[in-house]
Amino acid sequence: MAFYIFMVCLLLKMVHTDAAAAPCGSGWKGFYSNSPDCAVTNDGSCIQTAGFPFKNYIHKASCQFCLPEESTVDITYFHTEIGRDFLTLTNSSGTSQFSGTIKFKAPLTIKNGTFSSDHGKAFLGFRMCLQPPDHEDYKLRVEFGECELSEDRNCFKPAAGNCTISARNGVYIKSSDVSIRDKDAVLLNNNIYFEGNEFPQCTELHTTISWFTPTNTDTESQFKICTMEPQLNNVLDVCGNCALSENNTCVSSPGFPNVYPGDSDCVIYGKQGATLHSGYFDVEKNSDFISIGDKRFTGIEGPNGYQLNSDPILFSSDSSRGGTWQICILNSTQFSGATSYPQFQVPFGDCPLSDGGRCVSSSANGPCTIMTDSSSNRLKFMNYNVKKPSAILTNGKDICESNECITASLQCRSLDTKILWYPDGQSNFTVCTMQNQTDTFEACGPCQLSTHDTCIESSGFPFKKYNNSELCAFTGPPGHAIDVEYFDTEWNSDYFYMNGNKYSHNKGPKGEMISLSGDPLLWVSDNTVSWSGFRVCLSQTPPKAGFRVLSGNCTLSSPLASGENMCVEATADCTVTAPRGQYLTFKEYNVTSRDRLLLNDIMYTSRDDPPEC
Repeated sequence: MAFYIFMVCLLLKMVHTDAAAAPCGSGWKGFYSNSPDCAVTNDGSCIQTAGFPFKNYIHKASCQFCLPEESTVDITYFHTEIGRDFLTLTNSSGTSQFSGTIKFKAPLTIKNGTFSSDHGKAFLGFRMCLQPPDHEDYKLRVEFGECELSEDRNCFKPAAGNCTISARNGVYIKSSDVSIRDKDAVLLNNNIYFEGNEFPQCTELHTTISWFTPTNTDTESQFKICTMEPQLNNVLDVCGNCALSENNTCVSSPGFPNVYPGDSDCVIYGKQGATLHSGYFDVEKNSDFISIGDKRFTGIEGPNGYQLNSDPILFSSDSSRGGTWQICILNSTQFSGATSYPQFQVPFGDCPLSDGGRCVSSSANGPCTIMTDSSSNRLKFMNYNVKKPSAILTNGKDICESNECITASLQCRSLDTKILWYPDGQSNFTVCTMQNQTDTFEACGPCQLSTHDTCIESSGFPFKKYNNSELCAFTGPPGHAIDVEYFDTEWNSDYFYMNGNKYSHNKGPKGEMISLSGDPLLWVSDNTVSWSGFRVCLSQTPPKAGFRVLSGNCTLSSPLASGENMCVEATADCTVTAPRGQYLTFKEYNVTSRDRLLLNDIMYTSRDDPPEC
């Protein structure tokens, strides 16, 4: 045991001695080496194995190198034969040896070092550079060579000669139009990209970026590599496979509103201090995330209301299919963010408003987001023609790509969050909020209005039973009393909701007053038994005597000298009223099998005889 310990200590001592004897001359700057098996850049900022990155190092290579003082370096590439070919680095704390394939993400401190290889396999070797000074901004800086920077120093393109670019550590970069030709190469984050290699579209930068070309002539390679940074205006910048809206104020998951594929990711930057608006958010919980700094969002809890700092917005998903999401920059010039407003507002996009903001229509020019703050408002789709790939999203969960979905999921529903519209150029819609009326009802859903819109009836009334799974909403004049003219629903299953109360069977909301707060009246049936339904009307002031026609073409007559209309004759649909408490007598009654007479909450058919008095 003691023998092995002695041998290890002796080996380390020998390595240290060899490294210390590196041929460091006087008056140099940066790396120094006089060995042909290593190559130092003209400015001394980098050292690499000879032939890198186009040729492997030679067998039995041996080189020594040093720095004028202990310095911090980045090893931007490392690949040697494991356990046989070694890079040995020394500083005041001791010596370290490296072999194999290593991706260094943290800098090292060194004074000198050696590289040696045996007679076996050979690889590309290593490249090591002095760590550039810190960057105060997100711009690029040329450390060596003559790379072509853009005017704003955010992007660079290939040049005729080799060069090295640095940027702020941890900055994200994005690439576009990458075409590396012939024997050119790009070194990025410990990876070398040649012709045919898939270049990363979006990545976090850990070291410098190096461009290599074997000749000093114009290259046929093309690419554009840019840094990402916080935006100056209320727009977003994105890299990866997420999608930006046309005005760059919204970003959405790949394929939105469809489910994004597995292994999706992207990086997003916005303006510092800007507020995020989470239009729709539903990702695989605890597997897929949007992260901002140390804050992570998953499931259905998106970054709504989050105020951005300098940190990027990062989206990542696992290998399984996920959900879908969209986030936007809340533009204060478009949307005040007030907690109360009566109608629709369009904070994003150009969906046109009408009727004083009560209605909004689709736009063919691009997506838009539609909001209203009152959760009591009910949506009433006046017309809609929605087909894939258009989509309407609302209530944070319903995604509609068909007319049937709108009817089942959105029509007459309250708007809890917002509507998002993604057009395909053919689909369209117009939706309004339901309003309090002055002296009539407004209805939404399969229920019907009658008697000059002063009465609401279940679908098919009085000839057919209402349908299963119905939803209707009604608004009327606040504070106005209502009369129940007929009420017959499935007991404890199908309900008429009014003022926080629910009514079923033969107990309707007789004598109730429409809420002053404007809350709508609702009718909801389940999916089982259906009955005759209901007819509910606004209370009318009856005449002092005789009949008065409310709707239809009833014929009134007056057998009395007073001229009061004491008789009514009906041959078509009509509604009449008379003073409460008066007695009626039928002089003639001839009702066919398809006709109905509704009197005092009772429905009479051809099989029934009306009361004699």
